[in-house]
Amino acid sequence: MCQNLYIATNQTLNINAWKEDGIFHISPNLSNKEILGIRPKMENKNIYHLGAFKGCSCEFRIDEYFFEEEKVLIEEIDYTLLKKEKALQLKSIQKLLELIRFLSKNEDLEFYSCWHEDLNLPIQEKLNLKMEEITLEKNYFNLVERRKIIFYK
Repeated sequence: MCQNLYIATNQTLNINAWKEDGIFHISPNLSNKEILGIRPKMENKNIYHLGAFKGCSCEFRIDEYFFEEEKVLIEEIDYTLLKKEKALQLKSIQKLLELIRFLSKNEDLEFYSCWHEDLNLPIQEKLNLKMEEITLEKNYFNLVERRKIIFYK
């Protein structure tokens, strides 16, 4: 089960300019299920699916301990791999924030996240945020199930 992240803009994005292999991908190619579930929730004309370093959108979500040092050592965890994945996740999120900042300078940008299985369910929560006030460390909006955010200019 994966979490999906979509943005809707009236701009046509240059996919290659934003794509960063192994860190961030953006796709205008939505499945029929995605079109039927997401299109009614968005007003802007161009909808894109965003993915992080593993390909899906799950890695755009961070938990409350993301910036804390690991305090408990568990032998089974490969901390070298964990730190590498955390660094890739951070780069993915930074690229997402960069894209949102860029797009919301010129228009109100729509942002919607949901579990893939819940594409057809209604929006549960709506927020309006000014992107210039958002920082990753202090008030990152995170991915919340069935939440629509409007990032306004």
